[in-house]
Amino acid sequence: FSMTLQRRTDRIIGTTAGCAATAVLLYTSPPLAVLVAAMFVAQTAVNTFLAINYRYTAAAASIVALIQIHLLNPVAVFAFGERVLDTVVGAFLAYVCSFIFPSWEYRGLPQLLHLLVRANARYAQAVLACNAVTEEEYRLARKGVLDSLAELSGAFERMQREPTTPGRS
Repeated sequence: FSMTLQRRTDRIIGTTAGCAATAVLLYTSPPLAVLVAAMFVAQTAVNTFLAINYRYTAAAASIVALIQIHLLNPVAVFAFGERVLDTVVGAFLAYVCSFIFPSWEYRGLPQLLHLLVRANARYAQAVLACNAVTEEEYRLARKGVLDSLAELSGAFERMQREPTTPGRS
């Protein structure tokens, strides 16, 4: 639920920023090589920031899409407003659906706790088996604990931002 709210805001701001950046870029009438380079950098940013900062991902995805549209049809100026409008409509629908079909974080806590316990057990085995495991196996076990702990922590943080209605089920 809270992730839907956060991503809604990030998507609208990111898309608007990406549209503005692309409009400024295309207004300068850059050569094809600059457009291709900008598209390459933006596509790299889409993949890089997906799990880190969704706002950057949305901005970069807008840049890629709008440059591609420009390359296919250089006179398609309506694409900027249409992309922002589509994003706002989609964000509104996601917001409404988050109340109709909510996915409450507390429901997933038992599974996340189970995964954390299993990851801790694997890490403990790797630590106690000192010379019997490779350094790579040890590092992977430690990474598994840190990843599981981060997932649980993220779920708990998102759960704190959910509404606290007594009828929530």
